[in-house]
Order: sequence, then structure tokens, then C-alpha cells
Amino acid sequence: MKDLLIVLLFFISVSLCAQKTTEKSWSAKTINTLTIDGNNIFKIKVSNNDSNTISLKVKIEGEYAEQLVILDSLSEDKITISSSFQPLFIRDNDKLSAHKVLSVEYELTVPKHVNLNIKSDIASVQIAGHYPSVFIELNQGNCDLKQFIGNATINTIEGHITIETNNAKIEAFTKTGTKHIKQFKYANHQISCHTINGNIKVSKIEK
Repeated sequence: MKDLLIVLLFFISVSLCAQKTTEKSWSAKTINTLTIDGNNIFKIKVSNNDSNTISLKVKIEGEYAEQLVILDSLSEDKITISSSFQPLFIRDNDKLSAHKVLSVEYELTVPKHVNLNIKSDIASVQIAGHYPSVFIELNQGNCDLKQFIGNATINTIEGHITIETNNAKIEAFTKTGTKHIKQFKYANHQISCHTINGNIKVSKIEK
């Protein structure tokens, strides 16, 4: 009887923690800027691909996983990606309660000619590859740029900023954190980092 109860509780817990994976793609032939509205997203990862396609994989875990949908908006040479609950979804009295039991991750691959514009309240952002220009604005999450080549402006409040790059002019400011900055002899790109409470580390790409 005890074993039966344990098995029953296991299946109940699994059913309460629903999982959902969504994949979408867009032609990037006429797109030069990708904007990600990352509010209520926990992790955003972006890397390069060798095609003319922007690909997105979304992993959602939580009780309301089936109620979350991915939205996109195209305007001339720009695309914006965001998420929202189904129109008929009824939230609890606490308007944030649904997000408290959801874990959402974005994983994107984009061509090298696309600029990035990412804003989020809670997400940590990981970016790898070549981009003309990157703008990132985060409240709580960290920002990690690996083997990054391009111009970048990064602003965080609580999150740390870690950058691995080559031949860039670095501007870095932190109000309460620490700075470890590699200054390069040549500057083909410009990277500006500002944080209130985070640490900043900039290092050379190790081959």
C-alpha cells in the first residue's frame, strides 16, 4: 500500500510539472535586427548559424506550460519575439503567480549579419559568435558573451557581465562590483558595459 502511494504521488507530481517544447523559424534574408522581449524568461541563449534563417527553440516547464504561446512581429527589416498566455487563460489573483511556476528558456541561432536587441527583467543571457551590434538590458540576470566579435552595449542592475572577445575598445563601469578588464592594443569594435551591483570581467578569446 505504501509503495502504491509513492507511485501515485510520483505521477501526480509529474503531471503538475508539464513540459512543452516549441520550435519556430523565420527567413532572415531581409532582417537586420532581432529584438527579444525577454520579460519572465529565465534564460536566453543565442549563437550563429550559416544559413539565412533565424531559428528559435523554446523549452517551457511548469503547471501552465500549455498556456504560453510565442508571438512574433515583423516590421520592414526588424523582427520582434515575445511570449504571452493564451487569450482565454484565467490567471490567479496574483498577476505574477503563473510566471512563478513556469521556467522558460529561449535558444536561438541567427546569421552573422543580424543585430541583437535583448531586454529582460529576470533572464540571464548567453551569446556566442559574430554580430554587427548587440544591445542588452537586464535587471536581475547575468550576461555572458563567449568568443564574441562585434560592437556591444550591455546594461545590468544585479547581474554580472563576462565577455570573451578580441580587438575591442572596452568601456566598463560598476557602482559596487569589481572589474577585471583586458585592454587590447587594436580596437576594431567597441564594447560598453555598465552595471550597478554586478562584476565585470573582460578577457581575450583563447584559441
